[in-house]
Amino acid sequence: MYTIPPPVNIPSIQRALRRTSTLVARFLITLLLSRCGDFVYSCLVYSFFWCLFVLFWYIHLTVDGLFGRTMRHLLFF
Repeated sequence: MYTIPPPVNIPSIQRALRRTSTLVARFLITLLLSRCGDFVYSCLVYSFFWCLFVLFWYIHLTVDGLFGRTMRHLLFF
């Protein structure tokens, strides 16, 4: 005869997975920063300034589009 299995406690499994993934992430970040901290720091700074450049360029193009400038002006600006 088939018996119904006991209910699985999903929140405790999720909590354990979250705790494990947090510990693994902390370990990997610590290892990465201890091995090549300068490289990671320079990559973060580079990507931050690149994102700023893209954001300001997007704002520039959007404002240009709002004021009705032509594509030729944008290409030679």
